[in-house]
Amino acid sequence: MTSLSPADAERLKLAFQRCRDMEGTLNEQLRAYAKAGREIFPAYGEAVDRLVARLAENGGGENAPRPAR
Repeated sequence: MTSLSPADAERLKLAFQRCRDMEGTLNEQLRAYAKAGREIFPAYGEAVDRLVARLAENGGGENAPRPAR
């Protein structure tokens, strides 16, 4: 089993916060987070990719509030 170092856990936390606060749709935020996760911890990034795909297949986020323009 692969483990996540404390430094990488902190990097993932910061990536999550950055993606959470970014302007864009939920789909865009999740894709950005998946990309960061793949770079920091590939196994975690793959899990996020699967989540994003499932959400997209089921229309997840389509009714979410849009960013103010």
